[in-house]
Amino acid sequence: MSQDVVARIKTEYRSALEKLNNGFPEEARLGFTKLLMEQPNSPEIHYQLSRVAYEKGERTKQFEYLKKALELKPTEPGLVETLIDLFDDLGEYDQALEAHDHLALISPNKKKVATKKAAYLQRLGRFEEAQVRFRKLIKNSPLSGNLYKTFYTGMKVPENEPTLKTLGKLLKSKKADKRELMQGHYAMAKALEDQKKFDQVFDHLNAANALQAELAPIKEEKQNVIHDVFYEKQLKGDLKPIDFESPVTPVFVTGMPRSGTTLTEQIIAAHSNATAGGELGIIFNRTTNLPIANNDPKPLHLCTEEELRLYAETFIKLMQRDTGAKSGVITDKSIRADVIYGYLATAMPQAKFIVVQRDARDIAISIYKNMFKLGSHRYANSLPEIAKAIKAFRKNVEHWKERMPERIYEVYYDQLVADPENQARALIDAAGLEWEDACLEFHKAKNRVKTLSVAQVRQPINKGSSQAWKRYEKDLQPFIEEWGDDPWV
Repeated sequence: MSQDVVARIKTEYRSALEKLNNGFPEEARLGFTKLLMEQPNSPEIHYQLSRVAYEKGERTKQFEYLKKALELKPTEPGLVETLIDLFDDLGEYDQALEAHDHLALISPNKKKVATKKAAYLQRLGRFEEAQVRFRKLIKNSPLSGNLYKTFYTGMKVPENEPTLKTLGKLLKSKKADKRELMQGHYAMAKALEDQKKFDQVFDHLNAANALQAELAPIKEEKQNVIHDVFYEKQLKGDLKPIDFESPVTPVFVTGMPRSGTTLTEQIIAAHSNATAGGELGIIFNRTTNLPIANNDPKPLHLCTEEELRLYAETFIKLMQRDTGAKSGVITDKSIRADVIYGYLATAMPQAKFIVVQRDARDIAISIYKNMFKLGSHRYANSLPEIAKAIKAFRKNVEHWKERMPERIYEVYYDQLVADPENQARALIDAAGLEWEDACLEFHKAKNRVKTLSVAQVRQPINKGSSQAWKRYEKDLQPFIEEWGDDPWV
C-alpha cells in the first residue's frame, strides 16, 4: 500500500471520527463503511461502526461490529469493557459476568477489574458473592478506602466484621492517599451507623466531607449562573406543547439527591409496561443543533416547532437506545431536570413530571453521609450549602407548579413509606399506567441497580430511613440554622 493511500485512509478515518464525535452518526457511517471495504480486517473501523450503531439505537448491529472487532483484536481491554456495558444495557447479566472474567485475563490492572466485578455482583443483588470478593481484595489492598466504601454499601456492617480492623489502620495511616482516606471515613461512618453508634458517626462524616471539599472545592457561583440562565430563557415561553407523537412516554422523576427518587422510579419500573432509565443524563444533550446545547440555551419562545421536534425526537431516540425499550413508559431521574421543565414540557406533550419531596433534614443527613462522584455535587460537603441547594430546588419546583400545575405530580416520601399501597397506586396513575400488584414487589426484580441505594432497593418499602435526622439533631445544627423558618417538607 502506497504512502499516498495510507495518508488518504488516515484522513478519511479522522473525518468520519470527527463526524461521529460531533453528533452526525449517519455521515460517519458512510465514511467508515467506505473505509471498511478497503480495510475489512481493521478492528478500529469495526469498533467505530459499533459506536455508530449504538448512536443509532441499532443494538444488533452494535453487537455484530463489536464482536468482529474482538475477533480481530481479542486482547484489547477497551473492547471487552464496551461489550460488558452492552450486555448490561441489554439485561444479559450472565454474559456481562463472563465478559468480566475475560477482561480479568487480559487486563494489566487486575485489581481494578476484580473490584468492578465485585461491585457488579453487588448491583445485581448477589451480595454474598460480592462480599467474598471484597474481603479478598481488601486483604490484598488494605489501604484502599474505595474497597471498604463500596463493600459496605451492599451490607449491614456488624461489629465483628473482620475488615473493620484494617479499616481502622487505614484511617490512622500517614501514608494513605487523601482520596482513599476520604472514602475510608465514609465507610467507617456507614459501619458505625449500622451498629447504631450514632454518637461516633459525625466524627468520620466531618473528616470525609472536609477531605472531599479540599479535593473538590465548592463552586456555588457556577451552579447559580447555570440555573439563572435557563430560568430566564424559559420565562417568555407559553409552554404550549408542539404537535409531536412519541412511541414511548417519558416520565421524569425529579428530586434532590437522596430524596427517594430511586424508590419512586423502581415502583414505576416494576410495571410490565415500564422501563427504568435511571439517571440517563441525556436531557442536556451536547448535540450542537439542539436548542439547549452547551448550557447556552436558545430562549424557549424563540425556538421553532421544528427545533423542538428535533430535540424531542433526539431525546426519545437516545432514551430507547440506552434502555432498549421500544414502547411504554421510560423513566428518567436525571439530576436537575427541573431546570429545563419548560423545554421538556413544550417539546414532549406525552411527558409526565413527578417530583419527589422529603423532609429537608432527612435529605441533608443522607446527602452528607454519602459520597458522590468527586466534583459532581460540591455543595454536598457543607451542611449550610446543602440547605441552600434544597431551597433553590424547591423554589424552582414552585415556579413550575405555578406555570404548569396540571403537568406536575408530587410524591411525599414519608407518606409513601407510611402508606405504600395507596400512595403507589396514585403514583402509577400519575405515570399514566394501570395498577399492577407487582409495583409493590419491585425489590424482587433481577435487574441491576446503578445507584447509591443499591442495598435499599432490594428490600420491601419500610420506614427505616424516615425521620432518621432525629439521631443527629445536634450535629445537624449548621444545616438547621441556615434553613431558618421554612417548612421542612
